[in-house]
Amino acid sequence: MLNRSFLLGPAVVFTFASLITLGGCSSGDDDTNGSGSGAAPAAGGTGGSGTGGSATGGTGNSGAGMGNMLAIPTLPDCDPVKALTVGPGACAQFGCHKGPYSEAKLELTPNAGFVSRVKDVPATHLNIKCADSMDCATPPAACPTGDKLIDSSNVDNSWMLHKLQGTQTGCGDSMPAPDYPIDDAGRACLVELVKAIAALK
Repeated sequence: MLNRSFLLGPAVVFTFASLITLGGCSSGDDDTNGSGSGAAPAAGGTGGSGTGGSATGGTGNSGAGMGNMLAIPTLPDCDPVKALTVGPGACAQFGCHKGPYSEAKLELTPNAGFVSRVKDVPATHLNIKCADSMDCATPPAACPTGDKLIDSSNVDNSWMLHKLQGTQTGCGDSMPAPDYPIDDAGRACLVELVKAIAALK
């Protein structure tokens, strides 16, 4: 008599391996366009939607406007798509800022709607941790009002820059979260990306 678990073993292993390969987040390229070039093609239509934030707080948006979507800028010194999607400190990962359950609904997947979700979009400072690691009912008083995720009129005041550079004092943690470090080159690439998006016309 044949052992049924022996017969099912390869099928189960194949199915599990297929799920990891096809449905996992190892490649980080879900809905991205242009691997290696760092640019997503421009597309017309409506802007992205949603509100935003971070697991440990502070980066948020209240949705993007209508109109043409701008392509993610190609940067001379780095690949912004890779910086957003690869490595433990990458922003656009499941459990962080990717997919329908993005932390504070801030979707940072580098696809055609990325620019419209971050450029001149107000930060809402959601999911900032207060006492006992619970989300604050309202943003702390230290959080600025009227700031934008990427501010095209004053790029140095962009909330995403404050979070990347650790200058968000009193309004959540720096990003990526301290438990998920990003190397200096990755952080520099994201800073360059913010500045390039602010300069888009």
